[in-house]
Amino acid sequence: MLDLTEETHGNANGIGLADVTTRKLVDRIDFKATYANALTTTFLNRAYVPVVGETEREAVEIALEVLRAEHTEDTRVVRIKSTLDLEHLWVSRSMVAELEEREDIEILGEPTEVVFDGQGCMPSM
Repeated sequence: MLDLTEETHGNANGIGLADVTTRKLVDRIDFKATYANALTTTFLNRAYVPVVGETEREAVEIALEVLRAEHTEDTRVVRIKSTLDLEHLWVSRSMVAELEEREDIEILGEPTEVVFDGQGCMPSM
């Protein structure tokens, strides 16, 4: 998980289901709200904080390193804006051929590489 949307108001309930996150996200967590949700549902692990990368680039690199993939170009990656907005996705080049075969998915652009700016951030979706 790279960040929280404004709509969360800092509630990071579910962060514990991720393996890696960013310092930016952790700094935006309202722990009181997150813990209230976790206590209400009794799923405390959903409030655990995963391994933290200092930047989005570092978080992605950590995730890829853990996969121990010899050829990262074959790694299957999906980037979504929000779990509430799954209409548009960015997928890695390795997934395009599979998705082209599906009638319920429309490919809107040509495959591109992941780009990070000088601060290690990806462009907004």
